[in-house]
Amino acid sequence: MLDQLKAEQFTGLENTSFSIFFEEDKPMAAQLVKIERLKGDTDLDRTPFSLIFETAQKDSYYQQAIYKITHPQLDEMHLFVVPLGKSKQGMRYEVVFS
Repeated sequence: MLDQLKAEQFTGLENTSFSIFFEEDKPMAAQLVKIERLKGDTDLDRTPFSLIFETAQKDSYYQQAIYKITHPQLDEMHLFVVPLGKSKQGMRYEVVFS
């Protein structure tokens, strides 16, 4: 399923709230702040892209790992999430689809 995801499936979901389950039973609200098309080739039928999420965390972050991510308009996904660092609003995380 993950190999079939395309950036277009997230279009229209920017600035909406996703839930990232950094802890099994504690979802954290995360806003999708950016969908970025990436340069590069892939054997898959899609252009590589990344999703940038932002949480309200100010001083802490979760380590890179595979986490469950949900949104009311999408199926549940288990994705590799990488912390990017703090922004003015909170902590940013990235998911890359190559």
